[in-house]
Amino acid sequence: MAVRYYNDDCKYRLPQKRLTAEWLRRVAEEEGYVLGDVSYIFCSAQRLLEMNRQYLGHDYFTDVITFDYSDRSDTRIVSGDIFIDVETVADNARQYGATALQEMRRVVVHGVL
Repeated sequence: MAVRYYNDDCKYRLPQKRLTAEWLRRVAEEEGYVLGDVSYIFCSAQRLLEMNRQYLGHDYFTDVITFDYSDRSDTRIVSGDIFIDVETVADNARQYGATALQEMRRVVVHGVL
C-alpha cells in the first residue's frame, strides 16, 4: 500500500511528502479506514475543469476530484486517484487566510475522506 504523488500539466512539489503520507495514514485509521494505494495528481485549473465536465457533468472549477477505486468487498481499505488543482488551492488559501501548505493539506485529506 502506497501514497504516490504525480504532476499532470503543472509543476508542483508537495513539501514533506513522507510526513504527509504518514499523517494521511493516521487520519484514515482514526476514521476507521486503512490507506491503500492512493495517487495524488497535481494539475492546473483548466485540466480539472475539463475533468469535471467530462466525468461529472459539472461546468465549474473545483479544487479536487477523487476517483475511488476501493474494493467494495472490503470498504475499510481506501484506494484511488485524487486530482488536485494547485491554482484553485492557492486561490482558496489566499481567500481564507491560510498558508498554501495548510490549504493543500486540507484538500489532500479531503480527497481521501
